[in-house]
Amino acid sequence: VDPASHVVLPGVIKYDSDWARDSHDFFNLIALVPVCVLNGMNWNWDMLLASFSFSSSGGDQKHGQLSMSDSIAASWTGEWFDMFFQITALYFIVDLIWVSVVPSCVKSPATIIQHHFATLLYIAIPYLHPFLRWLMGACMSVEVNTWFLIARRVFNKQG
Repeated sequence: VDPASHVVLPGVIKYDSDWARDSHDFFNLIALVPVCVLNGMNWNWDMLLASFSFSSSGGDQKHGQLSMSDSIAASWTGEWFDMFFQITALYFIVDLIWVSVVPSCVKSPATIIQHHFATLLYIAIPYLHPFLRWLMGACMSVEVNTWFLIARRVFNKQG
């Protein structure tokens, strides 16, 4: 502990209270859970993990085997796609409105707003073209990382 600043890890930015950011972070921690869970529910995990283990084992893909991208696409069940799509769209719409109304809740509101508009446009593609729905699941898997980044900021009050 640094005796002057009472910081446990010297050099790490000390947490500052910011209600706009903190409330937005808590919204994201709650709202991203159903997005991530519903995404996970649309995959056949045995098949998906097998496609990764096959590709990493250096197996021959030319003798009747599916390519890795075909295996990933075949792992998509889509059983919960409608709910996944609706919850995802709702999340991005609510967050878009939030960031537009309270831009101080994020460091780069213009970037977030542009990202949310682009995301809403691109998730319309798999909605309209069912054979591409697995791509929405693959792309939305990044929201797990988003959740962990926000959780780190919320639960690590030093930075």
